[in-house]
Amino acid sequence: TEVYLTQNGSSSVDFIRKETYDQLGQIVQEVVRKEDGSLFTTRDWAYNSDGTISIELYGAQSQLQDVQLVELDHRGNQVKVTYNNGDSQAIMEYDDKPNPFYGMGLQTVHFQTYSPNNQTLFQIFQNGNLFFERKYQFQYNSDGYPEKVESFTSLPNDAKETFYFYYQ
Repeated sequence: TEVYLTQNGSSSVDFIRKETYDQLGQIVQEVVRKEDGSLFTTRDWAYNSDGTISIELYGAQSQLQDVQLVELDHRGNQVKVTYNNGDSQAIMEYDDKPNPFYGMGLQTVHFQTYSPNNQTLFQIFQNGNLFFERKYQFQYNSDGYPEKVESFTSLPNDAKETFYFYYQ
């Protein structure tokens, strides 16, 4: 199956991602490049006994997010990311429908490829206070895959963004 995504009428791919897995099938390294091929960041993943994941970042993002702790829900969706030594957290919520980008080697600002379901809420908290919020409203096809997504943020000057999915 091929998946095509448009954002406000234009093609949309922001990053290309390559993943390396261990013998258990768990991701151990992620290298993210911009569309032009230049390095954006490298992430090394370590699995903790308490069900969380520690990620060490290198490259463009390392100045912002030196250490991350990632928490997964029972379906494997990333629901909480803690970074900057706990000063900041990202909280995510998901639907129960299949994510068409799951496992693909690309990355967009809006759609995760490493969560099996579609993100419906993204929040950033700094020092316990809500700093930013983005909500996604999905329309699905008969197979449960997204056809149309509208994205809204908490910022007063941000316009609604609309994404359309096409499948072949």
